[in-house]
Amino acid sequence: MVETKDVKGFVFAASSWTCVLSIIAFIFFALSYQTGYVSIVYGEKNSIVITIEAILILMLTSITTIFQITGKVDKREFYDVAMYVLVPLLTTATLLLLVDRVDAIGNCIVAPWDAGHGGEESCYLSFVAMGCWFVADIINIIGCFIGYKEKRSQ
Repeated sequence: MVETKDVKGFVFAASSWTCVLSIIAFIFFALSYQTGYVSIVYGEKNSIVITIEAILILMLTSITTIFQITGKVDKREFYDVAMYVLVPLLTTATLLLLVDRVDAIGNCIVAPWDAGHGGEESCYLSFVAMGCWFVADIINIIGCFIGYKEKRSQ
């Protein structure tokens, strides 16, 4: 199978942006637990599962990006499998973080009597993390389809 430079470049860019956005999301996810809000404590709810997913996302995106830079693996199937695994990981990380923050959103942002205790900052940091994971997911999906379309047309 021969890929054009444009498709290879776009798939590489999609992989790179997914990696960068995942790093940013993980940083903001970690920062969301540093605000001191009583309701948001690391180790409770889904935080451990989200951390494991975030580490898997970072490992997978880093490996695929490094392999694309070095050209060690030329098999398109490796990248396809890696990208198809990333879609559910990114989606569940985003949704689990949203589920974890629902009570804080209700308590801090909607109800004025519980404002000013660090919950808003934690929610806003989590929103940035969720947004980065969501955009990374969309970019990853587009990269998968561009590569698939090129593969099918050859």
